[in-house]
Amino acid sequence: MYDIQGRHNLKIKASSSDRKMTDDEYLRVRPRYLKFERNFRRSINVIVPRPDNYSDEHEEIWDDDVMEIWDATREFNIDEVPLQLELRAKQIMGLKERASVVLKGIWKFLGKYRQGTLVIVTNYVGVLFIVIIYKGGPGVTKKLVETMQGTLGGHVFWVCSESGSMTASIWKQTMNWFQNYTKKLRGCVQINGMDWKKSVVLNVDNYGVHLNDDVAHDYATAYGIFIRCLLRNASQHQQPVDQHVGVLVKKMIKKNLEDWLLSLSDYESYGMTLQYDVHKWRSLVARMTEKSLVQVSADCYIHLWALAWKNHGIYNCLLGTEDGKRDSLHHDSGHSQGEEWRMNRTMESIKRVT
Repeated sequence: MYDIQGRHNLKIKASSSDRKMTDDEYLRVRPRYLKFERNFRRSINVIVPRPDNYSDEHEEIWDDDVMEIWDATREFNIDEVPLQLELRAKQIMGLKERASVVLKGIWKFLGKYRQGTLVIVTNYVGVLFIVIIYKGGPGVTKKLVETMQGTLGGHVFWVCSESGSMTASIWKQTMNWFQNYTKKLRGCVQINGMDWKKSVVLNVDNYGVHLNDDVAHDYATAYGIFIRCLLRNASQHQQPVDQHVGVLVKKMIKKNLEDWLLSLSDYESYGMTLQYDVHKWRSLVARMTEKSLVQVSADCYIHLWALAWKNHGIYNCLLGTEDGKRDSLHHDSGHSQGEEWRMNRTMESIKRVT
């Protein structure tokens, strides 16, 4: 329905190397990038024009001086972050001898191996869902099916790969979960999600698995899901998951796991014995991930989700007048201004895209 091939033109480089862009380099190329991306979003109606016949009888409310809005509810980012919790026995204070013996195999597992990958899908109001990619083959998968059946809610999925990283097959599976989660947003009535009325955008970095032309074409035409590439070497600036979101989620998961480990001493004091192996540990990580998503969805984190998109540029003037300005980048000076100032800044940003 729409030409999606323009995404190949978005690999704008600051240099020929893989060195990360500096702030100044990013600000120099961002105006060109955003001009291209805004025009694309206008073509798929993610940037919504003010109706020509607008009046007070319309369901939506438009301010007098606003002629178009970048609808942030239909803008998403997906990114992979390493699942490497780096827990050590000496970090967990209060464990008694029995608990230490029970967890002996787990400590070795935690200290030596990267456990896999967290695939985080987020928009400007929170995390849509997380996919945990564990390291392992068919045997690990079979064991996880046995140990994790019925333990997860609706926002955490798990899969396995030999490397513990994203693969082509897992990418297709993740895209299928994404289209299921966005059916209501896309105005779908049919179960297959193909009767979409509104399009959505999924922003990805230049990792090779994300750049599958066939997958991008199929999901754009069948589901109205348009995959867009971020600037090469600039994901640390643009990618919302890299703007404290991934760090917060991992930090919350680690805290919940540490709290659980501390609770083992309470079980031991009642004469109870818990036997935990690596497979049960993976199940526990998944459950704690689900718990963490509930915690980070609290109102106190609304500023983090919203301002994580600031560097991307969705809050900038749609005429492009702010795209190259340094003060359009995300910074942490708001901490010295106080909570009220920070929340006002957050609400002003959200108002621009709703």
